[in-house]
Amino acid sequence: MDAPWVSVITATIGRRAAMLRKLDALRSQTLPPERFEWVVVADGDDDGTLAAVAAADVPFGLRTLRLPRRSGAATARNAAAAAARGQVLLFSDDDCVPDDDNLERHWLAHAAAPEPAAVIGALTFVAEDGGTTSARPRRVGYWNLNGANASLPAAAFAAVGGFDEGLEAYGGEDVLLGYELHRRGMRFRALPEAHARHLGPDPAASGDAAKARSAGRNAVRIARRRPELRDRLGVRPALLRAKRVLLPWFAWLGPRVTGDLAYVAGALDELRDGASGATRARDGGRGGRAVTRLLLVSNGHGEDVIAATLARRLRANGFELAAVPLVGRGRAYAAADVEVLGPRDEHPSGGYLLAGPRALIGDLRAGWLGSTLARWRSLRAAAGRTGAGRTDAPRAAGCVVVGDWYALTSTWANVRVPVFYLPSAISVLAWPPDAPTWRSPFGPWERRLMARAAAVYPRDEATAGWLQARSVPAVAYLGNPMLDAIEGEAEVAIAPPYLLLLPGTRGDAGFSLPRMLEACRRLRDEPAAVVAWAGHDGPPQVDGWALVSTGAAQGVVARYRHADGTEVAVATGAYATLVGGARAALSTSGTAAEQCAGMGIPIVGFVTPGPQYREAFARAQRRALGDALALTSSAPEELAAAVRRALHDTGARERAKVAGRRAMGVPGGADRVAHDIARRLGAAGALASAGTERVAGTEGAAGTVGATPGRRNGAA
Repeated sequence: MDAPWVSVITATIGRRAAMLRKLDALRSQTLPPERFEWVVVADGDDDGTLAAVAAADVPFGLRTLRLPRRSGAATARNAAAAAARGQVLLFSDDDCVPDDDNLERHWLAHAAAPEPAAVIGALTFVAEDGGTTSARPRRVGYWNLNGANASLPAAAFAAVGGFDEGLEAYGGEDVLLGYELHRRGMRFRALPEAHARHLGPDPAASGDAAKARSAGRNAVRIARRRPELRDRLGVRPALLRAKRVLLPWFAWLGPRVTGDLAYVAGALDELRDGASGATRARDGGRGGRAVTRLLLVSNGHGEDVIAATLARRLRANGFELAAVPLVGRGRAYAAADVEVLGPRDEHPSGGYLLAGPRALIGDLRAGWLGSTLARWRSLRAAAGRTGAGRTDAPRAAGCVVVGDWYALTSTWANVRVPVFYLPSAISVLAWPPDAPTWRSPFGPWERRLMARAAAVYPRDEATAGWLQARSVPAVAYLGNPMLDAIEGEAEVAIAPPYLLLLPGTRGDAGFSLPRMLEACRRLRDEPAAVVAWAGHDGPPQVDGWALVSTGAAQGVVARYRHADGTEVAVATGAYATLVGGARAALSTSGTAAEQCAGMGIPIVGFVTPGPQYREAFARAQRRALGDALALTSSAPEELAAAVRRALHDTGARERAKVAGRRAMGVPGGADRVAHDIARRLGAAGALASAGTERVAGTEGAAGTVGATPGRRNGAA
């Protein structure tokens, strides 16, 4: 069956009689019934409306949904739109009765439009006493978009993410949607011929204080996200205070003034709550989404991946996001559709400029100092620091830092907003037991900065306890987000199980990958070897091996072939697929190896000349992962022997699984951290208990480590 031209979207709450009147009106439409559908969503409790509608004999397509609890017009309409199949979405509230030619006129307007447009129809408001008022605008803009009689292309609706579900209760969600469409070039067309009756008075003139107060609150929330709309919404504080004083003198003018006063009161309430940090988006216990901008800061590829994973969860909590990667290009952010601020260059050391004089000199010659200063300027500008320049983006309400002392210091030096710190690079479990007493996993300077943070989220319980014992407040172990960052589900067209090769994303791969390939020549009777390539310049040429491209954009993109017949596939965009089928891993990586350990995959590692997987790094990772990681010589025959033990020694395999899973904890840390940040910023009131929950299955868990102390831009 062909998809319909038009999907009529209706959200309803306990209006069975009105919905049956609407059903009769849809039966009478001049648009052929096979060309439209009606998508009905009950917002929470249903009074039998859905059953009555579904039982009716209708000639057009009908879809019904029910939300488990009352969630608001924005959420309900989004749910209906997601289920719709039409090219055009026509929003028509449950108290609106369209004229017989309404749908046809909307469709013809879209079909004849030279470019995509939002179409605004006319309304007649019918009061209970029979009085009517009309809204038939001849010129319209984004502020005229409404849920009563307006239509737009389904693709355009999806492109902007639909209605903002962070706007609670009544009012404003349609204006904000209109503005987001307007910013993307959408045209708005008045169509007074497409008429509908609204069974009830014009909300703007009804004097409904509850609705007006809610609209005032939502107007302030919109203005926080889009400050340029403050005048259009009438929510400048001075204007609101003046109206609060003057409007009572004009109450004799009727309900409209009553509604205006309630609007002012709601807006002032929201301004006051926002100033005290208590702004929330309540949606009946679902954990609504507030409109708040957050800045993400990280210093390394693995840190970028963790932060980008966290970004997806933060966005689900209603946050707008921007990122400043202090090392590298921040490609993980771009893949997560997060705006990247500042320079996007890379330097020879890959962030390990203090690994030795050669690394430092190489980075300085490549422009490290100028690049770093430019990144710091981007931090200041995004955080709204005085003297940092003007920016069109709203000032960040908080900053999430993923990395080590360098990232934390860079942030504190350049921002003055609440900081949420994920010290992903360090675990006390990785600290050498024979380290001198004057050294510690987190030095006095870093602990002092941690003490000023709004929250610190260590990667394991042992580290959390160590920090708490040293008087670092606001420490919360909520799980390790690293396990939530296992992504990439492209097919590899190779049957599992796999031997996973993880050469890393830095210069280590030039040393480790040839040795891994030579080891695979001795493992041809074992599971198929696949290189999980995370670099962005493509896999390198290796002496003695032909590198043959498959032409694929993801999955198996190339194969290494040796003259003796050994073949090793190279895959990109398929890491989750490979981890799901891996029997063992050969690794000189940081984050990827720890993710494999957390999934119960035994790992064989070996030391490289650097810049990352040097002896100190490898030993620290071994201390953290325990029996999940076996270190051996880089000689190919030694590597092959260690891999065979990992594959066939049942006892070793079981010990590796227990150690790895114990070290990494359980998935879900990214969700819990995002919820806790939202709670602490007052952006998700329904999640107020998220920060205090115990992570099931992690009692006594050992965390993992991605580096030795001072691993990046720090002292060795």
